[in-house]
Amino acid sequence: AKPDQVKENLIDGIYGYNDSKECYCSDQVTGAWFVVDLGETRWVNGVRITAMNNSWAGQYFSNVEVRIGGSLVTTGDFSPYTLLGQFTGPATPGQEVLVQPVVPAEGRFIYVQRT
Repeated sequence: AKPDQVKENLIDGIYGYNDSKECYCSDQVTGAWFVVDLGETRWVNGVRITAMNNSWAGQYFSNVEVRIGGSLVTTGDFSPYTLLGQFTGPATPGQEVLVQPVVPAEGRFIYVQRT
């Protein structure tokens, strides 16, 4: 990630702005990922992700897989966890993507990874 596009911007309630400093941006590589700790085990029926509201959206937000698990993993291999869904993309500027499983899934950690 670039120095001004830090992980703290992931869940700050600010989205839809043209300033890319308000978003999180990982390196543009296959396998890039981040994890969100919900703080406790919860039932999840969807994860909403908003693409950057600029011309970079399609380049940075595509081929994404969203999973949920009960324990923290930091290796990048999230295959044992429940797949909530996928977004092939590419995203359009400011697009809101709702990834929903067929049935709600339970877990504490949401994993989002570029495949």
